[in-house]
Amino acid sequence: GEDSLKPLLIAITLVTAMFMGCTFNAMSIIGEKEDGIDFINEILPMSTGQYMLQKTVLGFAGGVLSTMITALVCVRMPFAQWGVMLALVALSAFSAAMAGLLIGRLAGGLMVGIIYIKVVMILFIAPPILFYLAVPADGTVRALSYLFPSSATFYGLMDLQSGRMESMGLYLLVLLGHCVVWLMACIGPDFVRKLKTSQHLA
Repeated sequence: GEDSLKPLLIAITLVTAMFMGCTFNAMSIIGEKEDGIDFINEILPMSTGQYMLQKTVLGFAGGVLSTMITALVCVRMPFAQWGVMLALVALSAFSAAMAGLLIGRLAGGLMVGIIYIKVVMILFIAPPILFYLAVPADGTVRALSYLFPSSATFYGLMDLQSGRMESMGLYLLVLLGHCVVWLMACIGPDFVRKLKTSQHLA
């Protein structure tokens, strides 16, 4: 009935809000590419690391703020659980911000960027809902669903709303793993390039 749909709709709304950081980062970087500002950035003393940090902080902060404000309005739960909610949101927003950074760097132009964002957004929002509704909680398929960064977020949000806390550690661990993987995907190529350059110079 309506009561069982409400937590699901709230979880979908919150996951969508978390994705804001991805869109913001990607569009910000693509916009600069279109304007030619990225060429200026390459000449400026700002390193790639500083540039990425600046973008990530903005996208991450936007994602966390929009999600927590939405959560405060929509979700009723004990005060003690808000810390877990913040951890869940922060890790998810970080993954989303990293995904946005990657899209921004890979996309050559605005249209390609928008297509990438839409595809990632569908992958971010649709699979967890389908897994949650169609797959038993203790099956292998549910375990595989953790390959999508938002699955752990989604299950965590559903559990928080019903007061179930026993799987929270697992969800946070999965999200932490995703943060590391996305971060490596973003900084890995630069690290390899720097390593090759230093070897050539040596």
